Amino acid sequence: MQETLARGVVLAFLLALGLPLARAERPKPAALELPITVYVFNSASVPPRHLIRAETLAASILAKVGIKVIWVAGLTARRADDPPVVEKWNPSNLLLRIRESSTVRGRGINPAAVGFCLSMEKNEAVVLFDAVQNRAASLNVDPAIPLGVTMTHEMGHLLLQSVPHSLAGVMKARWLAEDLTAAEGGTLAFTREEGNSMRNQLLKLKDTDPLGSNVGLAARTNTHQNQANMPARD
Repeated sequence: MQETLARGVVLAFLLALGLPLARAERPKPAALELPITVYVFNSASVPPRHLIRAETLAASILAKVGIKVIWVAGLTARRADDPPVVEKWNPSNLLLRIRESSTVRGRGINPAAVGFCLSMEKNEAVVLFDAVQNRAASLNVDPAIPLGVTMTHEMGHLLLQSVPHSLAGVMKARWLAEDLTAAEGGTLAFTREEGNSMRNQLLKLKDTDPLGSNVGLAARTNTHQNQANMPARD
């Protein structure tokens, strides 16, 4: 009772002096989700069930750092009835080419590699599906899991514009069985520093893009589509 009276006296005193009352801090707004369009050229004919699951996994990992992936299926061969290329290219778009190891022989690629960056300048990376399948078989896991991790890893290189690897997380040089278990369980992630760097890189590219954003591309979040007027083909 006395404590309640004391609080009332203090409150009345503050009001009499015209002093502002302390307010509870409002929760900070969540970081803006940055969209990025990724063109996937499935030249290795990855089964749809594997590709969709891999894309869903990759999108969920990037969502943790505030990046929303918009998947677009790249055409793997030019058809005679395709319309001409007219789409305005966005500098933040990524090109992810899924191939077989036999298509990159003689390029000095590490035989143990499951993916590599083809061009940092053009935001192009390659994932070797047969190598991913071999790794999946050796670890007795669904190929979609290492495929999704490899896709995320190569996209990470492009978004970071950096070749070096980290000691833990998505950007490790070589993932192990426990990393795939973590990916399947939703705990595999980029480091905070990597997430911040990727977001900063996207914001920088967005500032240089005359369109201002890549949201307007004809695509749906986390779905795979065909697009006739692709800016690039495999």
